[in-house]
This record gives sequence, C-alpha cells and structure tokens, in this order.
Amino acid sequence: MTIRDARNLVGLDLTITYRDRNGAETSSTTFVLKADFVPFYGPCLFTNQGEIALDRIVAWERIGETKAA
Repeated sequence: MTIRDARNLVGLDLTITYRDRNGAETSSTTFVLKADFVPFYGPCLFTNQGEIALDRIVAWERIGETKAA
C-alpha cells in the first residue's frame, strides 16, 4: 500500500490486518484519522488505536470488501 492509497482510507472504519513487532499477524477494527509520513518510521496510517506503518499492513476490509496490501 502506498501513502496515496492510504489517504483514500481517511475517515473510514476498517478491519486492518498487520504484522506486529514480533511478526505475528494482528487484526483490529479501527477508524482511520490520517495517513502521513513520519521520520524514522516512514509512511504510517494513524488510527484511533495508534499508528501502523504501511509496510506492515497485510490486508484491510471495509463493508464486505477485501483488499490485499
């Protein structure tokens, strides 16, 4: 997923599957607040549960629609 793709998700409720720091896949349902570049981390998706680096996102789902990252 690119930062341009991520900016299209701002304002949406999503179920995001991502890899945590240990490499295990984690899923959470969250609201996307912002997508931006963070120094030392790179492009990130800011949600109401915290930030997720875009390179860790495996897939996302919105209203019965699934997209691979």
